[in-house]
Amino acid sequence: MNETEPKTALTEQQIADLKLAFTLFDTDGDGTISVPELQSLLTGLGAATGSKGQTNKPLTFAQTEKIMRSIDANANGVLEFDEFVVLMTSAKQKSKSFLDKQTELLNAFKVFDLDGDGFITHDELAHVLKNLGNKMTNEDIDDMLLAADVNGDGVIDYTEFLHMMS
Repeated sequence: MNETEPKTALTEQQIADLKLAFTLFDTDGDGTISVPELQSLLTGLGAATGSKGQTNKPLTFAQTEKIMRSIDANANGVLEFDEFVVLMTSAKQKSKSFLDKQTELLNAFKVFDLDGDGFITHDELAHVLKNLGNKMTNEDIDDMLLAADVNGDGVIDYTEFLHMMS
């Protein structure tokens, strides 16, 4: 299977969106998704553990490694793009609207990420909110950014955006 053109029943737009999502989750830019990156991805998508009636907890590293082994077709310990597509499309089969929801979230992220660098800055957030007619103060925007910025780097990445939207 060609890594850039997986055999799926996806539209060109869906494949383009998946390529962009893959790039955003591949935080170290090495062309693969590692176990820590997969853990961030799954957490951002709302994957959690817990029985009915119990509080859900984020997936542990060990649980994420187990998931990685189950979807890592070539057993090299990382996900390449074609394996990522299988993960995302199998999730779609379980929930018909899953991929559509992910596409909507990705498009929403792109609205805020004005320069397309994969991060939402304070200025980008303020600009979009102002254009939407929201009259938040700079302090309100700072608070919103602080609440969403899990890793404390001063910007909102795609994983943090997903977590914020879930």
